[in-house]
Amino acid sequence: MYICNPQDAMKTAKYHKRCFDQIEGIVTENKALTGEVDRLRLEAEKVTRERDTQKEQMIDLSWRLTDKDRERISKIVRWYSSFSRPFVPVEITVTTVGLEEELERVRKEMDQLDQECSCILESERKAGEELRMRNRELTSNTCVVV
Repeated sequence: MYICNPQDAMKTAKYHKRCFDQIEGIVTENKALTGEVDRLRLEAEKVTRERDTQKEQMIDLSWRLTDKDRERISKIVRWYSSFSRPFVPVEITVTTVGLEEELERVRKEMDQLDQECSCILESERKAGEELRMRNRELTSNTCVVV
């Protein structure tokens, strides 16, 4: 198609420039959003690793607590069995305060890490949606060169 009128040619050139400027702005914004998504993804992975470490520590503490309880119970049973009279089983509650407090602290940290992880994943999801929306805008607003 040939444009005979110089004013039409100038309007078309301005329109092309405006379209390309819009595309350039959208591409720049998409790059920034992609960077944000990548940063959030790395942060979520870090929080997940920390949460997994906390879970391992909690399991270890739980096993240590169980072992301590068994050890104390066996000592009490041996002590009672050292008497001449027959041993009558009694329900024994043994508490290991230090390990229980540590276990509770680790549980609280895990809860906090779970909350942080869910917040990060939600932010990542929102950034991804915004990126997809911008990409749709870019593809639907492409300029037709005349």
